[in-house]
Amino acid sequence: HTLPMAIGTGRLADAGKPEHYENPTVMEFANLEEFLKRYNSRIGRPETLWADLPVSHTAYSDMKNSASKDYYSFFCDLKQWAGEGNYPLRICDRSGGEYLLPAYMSGDPAEFDPIELYAYYIGLYINNMRNGIFLDYYLSFPVTFEKAVREKITASFERGLMKSLPPAVLENQEVMADFRVDGSVSEPAAYAVCALREYGVFPSEGEEFHYGIFDFGGGTADFDFGVCRTSDKRKFDYTIDNYGAGGDRYLGGENLLELLAVTVFRDNYSKIAENGITFTLPSRCPEFAGSAAVVARSREAEANMRHLMEHLRPLWEGNDCFAKEYERGIICVDLFDRNGELIPRFELEVSAEKLLGIIRENISKGIDNFFVSMCLAYSTAYASVPSQVNIMLAGNSCRSPFVTELFREKFPEGAARLRETLGIDTDVEFILYPPLGTEAAFELMESRGLDSHRYSLERPTGKTGVAFGLIMCRKGGVIERKALSAKEDEIPFKYFIGFNRRGCFNILTDENAPMNLCGKPDYNVWYNFTDADEDTFEIFYSPLPEAVGNCLPIDRVMKKKCRLNVVYEKASVYIRATGPKTIQYVAATENGINFDTYLGKIITVELD
Repeated sequence: HTLPMAIGTGRLADAGKPEHYENPTVMEFANLEEFLKRYNSRIGRPETLWADLPVSHTAYSDMKNSASKDYYSFFCDLKQWAGEGNYPLRICDRSGGEYLLPAYMSGDPAEFDPIELYAYYIGLYINNMRNGIFLDYYLSFPVTFEKAVREKITASFERGLMKSLPPAVLENQEVMADFRVDGSVSEPAAYAVCALREYGVFPSEGEEFHYGIFDFGGGTADFDFGVCRTSDKRKFDYTIDNYGAGGDRYLGGENLLELLAVTVFRDNYSKIAENGITFTLPSRCPEFAGSAAVVARSREAEANMRHLMEHLRPLWEGNDCFAKEYERGIICVDLFDRNGELIPRFELEVSAEKLLGIIRENISKGIDNFFVSMCLAYSTAYASVPSQVNIMLAGNSCRSPFVTELFREKFPEGAARLRETLGIDTDVEFILYPPLGTEAAFELMESRGLDSHRYSLERPTGKTGVAFGLIMCRKGGVIERKALSAKEDEIPFKYFIGFNRRGCFNILTDENAPMNLCGKPDYNVWYNFTDADEDTFEIFYSPLPEAVGNCLPIDRVMKKKCRLNVVYEKASVYIRATGPKTIQYVAATENGINFDTYLGKIITVELD
């Protein structure tokens, strides 16, 4: 029997609404020094105080009502911080303590690990007198998380979960031999298994169920493609072959809210500049003329960004309350000037039509990337030809009506792309499944003669379906998962590599070295990139699947300037991928590269 669990609602009696089980990953640092002193005082079950470090719903509620001076006492981007792994974290708790943590993947020693502490709280909610003691845990990850990141997060969870266990358990070697934290399943793959069960679409003997998962969450959109069939092994009921995965790192509910907030601030440039109001500019947003006057990395700027995002959330989520507020074209938001002084109910001009247009445009690009990723997945040699692909929507952001509307609009184009990829003339049908837990999902289930368990807290939703699927995917279960990639333990190279051709990004191709994924170098294979007749060249790269169309404007991709240590007229620059974000380049002749004979030193660069 599988049940969801609420964390940090304040009281167990309060955990009676669906949103209580969609736990926000927010931490509030009230007195970190005291918390860490208690935390480190015992090997297990230390006498820490909730008041020193609240998390989840309690911390999220406090954050929404906080002043600018308290901004750095909250941390709400655990997944993004760990996944990116390349920027430090500043924390100033409410008691005046200041901490600067190195980047998660830097390898530098840190005073504490936020992910470990969050896992400790999860463990406390699991391991107690009410529930008992548990030793077997499963984690899921976005498809874009590389192996090193997954392993480090798993290790953080191991330490935190172990800390939640009583010392008597920790000191019993026989018992602890069964302790395990398994992080081998991706989030969209776990959701796929859950959705197959909930919609009653597990295939019969001899049938294949081709699926595509569009997991539109808060930080990114993840894609997963595969086929489910009955298993030929007696210990499994079904086998799921994963054909490939992808994602859009720029598409996510919180990312869209950031874009909307930046748009509103820019549309009110003169007014906010006059009042000394600043905001932060996300890394994917280019600087603009006059940005130095209103863009900052201060706590006031970050608090202003967060406050406006929360104010715009009803518009993004389509809540009925937003329509009336936007009738005047003016919203009132509590903002701070650069000196930290509160300006209550500061008026900002907004155009709901313009903001909804931005939402629609970005979702449209994300769905285009989904279909490109689908074609890349089915272009691999081991993929079978489908007559029908079942697209399953996941993540709370898929509740936006734009998602369903745009998918249906793009079905004909997507089918044409897939037919071209597969080299077939027959039609490919797409069937769209709404996110679990929505009215549309209930209606679809009931139309199929299934009991929808409407609004039952015990049934999965578009967000909690991942957790339910994880349990179904557990080791020793009846579902076998097979990743059909050449390098199962590591994700493919993260970027499409290419050139600037008349203002458009053109992906790299090398007829002497075919790539498993078009435009993405295979690991440890040399590709002829450009001529070695100059000491400087540029590598353009993008994580967006739409790059394979060779029409992506060059100003939407990233660039790395590289230098050769030797120049040869009759040689080429060869590049190869050695890690998810790491490439090497060297000058060599066509004959020399085949025998590991190079004209200069191999140079390693990180793309990010």
